[in-house]
Amino acid sequence: MVREHRGTIYTVCYMFSNDQDEVADLFQEVLINLWKSLPSFEGRSDVRSWI
Repeated sequence: MVREHRGTIYTVCYMFSNDQDEVADLFQEVLINLWKSLPSFEGRSDVRSWI
């Protein structure tokens, strides 16, 4: 999932900051939150929408 949607996640992170270090932190936070929330994904929507 990460490889497939990495570009989308980075794009959204860049919308919040232009600082590369901060974007990297945001990206990592998103991945952590996705991992924790994965059991709640029901598959009724596209993964990109859920992300």
